[in-house]
Amino acid sequence: MKTLVIHPKDTSTDFLKKIYEGKDWTVVTKKTGEISEYETRLLIRKHDRIIMMGHGCPTGLFFTHIKPPMVEEL
Repeated sequence: MKTLVIHPKDTSTDFLKKIYEGKDWTVVTKKTGEISEYETRLLIRKHDRIIMMGHGCPTGLFFTHIKPPMVEEL
């Protein structure tokens, strides 16, 4: 199973790195502006399991393109 971790750089959530350290998972730590929405979509489509880490709210994951329209489409 191919796993993608989306964990935007944020020192207040660095403790979450222990969850995926040492695992053979793809990890994206880029924020919006550092990675395009297109690149994000491609990565999501190439993986079987997606783990999103960091601060979020009802409208999505902060610092990313992950918002309800993208989730509904994928």
